[in-house]
Amino acid sequence: MPNGFYGSKEEWERMVAPLRQLDSELSSFAAAHAMEVDHNYHNMPNRMLKWTSGGIQRVIHIGLEGESQILFAISAYQDVGGRRRGKRWQPRLDLSLAEFKNNLEPLLTDAYQTLAAVTTDELEYWT
Repeated sequence: MPNGFYGSKEEWERMVAPLRQLDSELSSFAAAHAMEVDHNYHNMPNRMLKWTSGGIQRVIHIGLEGESQILFAISAYQDVGGRRRGKRWQPRLDLSLAEFKNNLEPLLTDAYQTLAAVTTDELEYWT
């Protein structure tokens, strides 16, 4: 199913419910760090905290793996002359929703600091 969810409204509500439990804390963290929060990019249940500095887009991605596991990934990229250069880190798939909620602030802080330190010299062409 490309770019989106095509199930029932009830199924959608069930799917996004775990992420909605995080929304208040994600919004507070984003506001404190001059970031924006995108909800449900490509019509899929996820949250992305994004900001741009030094011409580099920096993204913290939070998604669902099943009903109780969190996908936590970070990346930085820059588009120049129609080509994208970036850096990705191995996503974490080993976090339960409960564990993620209990460690949200340190996980976000670590991700923010990692991404904030990225320079254009570290970016590689993505194919």
